[in-house]
Amino acid sequence: MRTSCEDMSLLSPAWHADALSETEATLTAGEAYFIDWNLAKKRLLDGDAPSQETRSCHV
Repeated sequence: MRTSCEDMSLLSPAWHADALSETEATLTAGEAYFIDWNLAKKRLLDGDAPSQETRSCHV
């Protein structure tokens, strides 16, 4: 049985493609990196989140 959500055609907003491209470019250039979600939560709760001057971090 199909739900109404499956019948809907969802389109991403234009800015989403730009954001994905920018993220991919920073990852490829070594300017960003991924960290484990549990580590990210710990850093946020401990107040040890990276500042904006440091490399981008994607969870």
